[in-house]
Amino acid sequence: MTARNIILFITDQWRWDTLNQPGHPCKLPNLQAFRAEATNHVNAFTSVPLCTPARGSLFTGTWPHQNGTMDNVQGSSFYPHGKLHPSHKTYMERLQDAGYAVSFIGKWHLGAGTLTERGIDAPLSDGGAEALIPADDLEFATPRKTPFYGTITKGTHMDEKRVMAGIERLESLAAATSHFA
Repeated sequence: MTARNIILFITDQWRWDTLNQPGHPCKLPNLQAFRAEATNHVNAFTSVPLCTPARGSLFTGTWPHQNGTMDNVQGSSFYPHGKLHPSHKTYMERLQDAGYAVSFIGKWHLGAGTLTERGIDAPLSDGGAEALIPADDLEFATPRKTPFYGTITKGTHMDEKRVMAGIERLESLAAATSHFA
């Protein structure tokens, strides 16, 4: 069987027109090239404009009131606090059950360790076994804008580490003899 590949990029910091508007001032040549060869959903909507409930819906196909993610991670509407209920199977688990090699890198926001508990490879993710932002090796110039972002003067930002881990994972999957069982 021919290998089938699914790569899902989720960005929650962009306006709708950043990637799809011709002549947009934001220059994204690599993403534009990727978009030209990929499926690009230009008319998609979120179930709710909050990070955690939107992700819960995207990853389970259920509404926030059904999967218990009615508030962001700091909220109290989780089972148990801070986790997506185990009865809500994610699409990644379904893909893995169908024989896909599945990885998740980045911001999960549906409970620390829940991806690892579900058998999903989750390096550099808050759903995995590692800390989301190990910032011990970073030094920032002043003024620092937020606890997570600012001008880095020493070390490697977690976003860059995630990108490099993603590239590594894609390369290892491309080198494998069979991506789909």
